[in-house]
Amino acid sequence: MLHQRICRSCLTRDSIAHGPSLLPRRNIHNGLLMAPVVFAGLFVTLYAFKSLSMVVFQNSLIYMRSVPPGARQETIEMYASECRPIKWEEVQFKTRDGKTLAACVGEPEKDRKLPKALLVYFQGNAGSAPARLPFLSQIITSTKHVDLTIFAPSYRGYWYSTGRPSEAGLREDARASLQYARERWSGSDINSMFIWGHSVGAAVAAHATAMDTSPSTPTSPKAEGRELELKGVILETPFTDIPDMLRTLYPQKWLPYKHLVPFLRSSWNNRAAVQRLGQNAPNFPLLIVEAGRDEIVPTGMAEELEEIAKKAGVKVERVVSKKGLHMDVAMKGEFRDWIGKFMRHCQSYQYIAKENPKCTPNPKPKILTSAMFVNVSKL
Repeated sequence: MLHQRICRSCLTRDSIAHGPSLLPRRNIHNGLLMAPVVFAGLFVTLYAFKSLSMVVFQNSLIYMRSVPPGARQETIEMYASECRPIKWEEVQFKTRDGKTLAACVGEPEKDRKLPKALLVYFQGNAGSAPARLPFLSQIITSTKHVDLTIFAPSYRGYWYSTGRPSEAGLREDARASLQYARERWSGSDINSMFIWGHSVGAAVAAHATAMDTSPSTPTSPKAEGRELELKGVILETPFTDIPDMLRTLYPQKWLPYKHLVPFLRSSWNNRAAVQRLGQNAPNFPLLIVEAGRDEIVPTGMAEELEEIAKKAGVKVERVVSKKGLHMDVAMKGEFRDWIGKFMRHCQSYQYIAKENPKCTPNPKPKILTSAMFVNVSKL
């Protein structure tokens, strides 16, 4: 007891003479040391949480079917006034794995006595088909050289289609779409079919074309009369693959995006698709449309695909919309002129040997000319 009283007395005198005791000073120092540890731990936790979230929810980030809000509840009637004089109808069909796909079909109002073609349109990764009908209607009414019917299927999970989107699922959707197109339009006055895809839809289009031209692909049931023949493919603002997109858009090592490439479930390797197309169908017509001011797809990817296509033996042409952004290239008059000429020149196209000197690709991107593709009538 005496010892405790002496210690308390000494502590009181020291506190009065020399200020705060040593014990609180240690606590302050420990607190200062702990702050960086706490912040570092918080940063690591948030980094790990964001990385894990991107892996788990990657399909929702790639396939934004509900963006903008209400996209899946849109109807054709909501845009009918903006589509006049083109009238659109909704159709539905089944995939092999039991999904029901919704699609929009628009036909020209009157016969302009031009070659007739079906254009199968695969949209980008966000929104629904009805929101795209106004500019698709403009393409039908103002595209020269050919009378167009547009068939715009919605991927699984988009608009009224059932299921959830994935790379494997969208490939099956594309196969089912081409089969439906052949069953519906074969035997009609439309005997040419073209595939057009935008952004992610360009990847769907590239893989669908490579699949459709493969000798191992079973043919669809043929209707009486002329069969609907695939004549060409149009890739609007395409990318090389999704891993390249991550590495190019987010080169910083401290960001998690580029390090998540091994965990991607959707890669959309368009290099491989273009190479397979060249192997399956030498000299197959391919038009690449690049946006000169693309704010999403990095510069150089379209040119790289063009070079791969040339080496693979694909008959490729690349055109550049100098003022075009990622989302508005198809709304420009030059785009309608390009695809109109492209489809007109492909109407009488047939596969011919690679050795034919007339099939040498033009190395410079430019507006299409009548000499772009070999025309059977001139052989």
